[in-house]
Amino acid sequence: MTPFNTFLQALGAAGIDLTSGAFEMLFVTGYVPQAGDGQHDFENDITGAGGTIVHRQAVAGVTWVGRVLDAPDFVVNDPGAGTATYAILIKSAGTAATNRLIAYHDITDITFDGVNDQFRFNASGIFKIGA
Repeated sequence: MTPFNTFLQALGAAGIDLTSGAFEMLFVTGYVPQAGDGQHDFENDITGAGGTIVHRQAVAGVTWVGRVLDAPDFVVNDPGAGTATYAILIKSAGTAATNRLIAYHDITDITFDGVNDQFRFNASGIFKIGA
């Protein structure tokens, strides 16, 4: 997954705690991530840019160790309808205006058809900061 620059800036300013809290994966359509400096920060930026959240699901077991953000692979509880083009990891803070965008991945259209799917993270983690 690719981190949003605004997330990295907030992380560097000690504005985000990745060692605790709730995380979710948003499956969205009609939205292209605006991940550059000063661009999208929060979940409401997705809908504000015309995107639709087709499905959202809690992501358990998120860890932050040695500059690596990671989580176990998980089963997507298929909602039975809709198509998503991006998966976006967020740190949930309670509202769309406070749910921080962390990272995104182009999933090249997943169609929700009522059959659960497996979401797999890279074996080396969701992402790593630095070499």
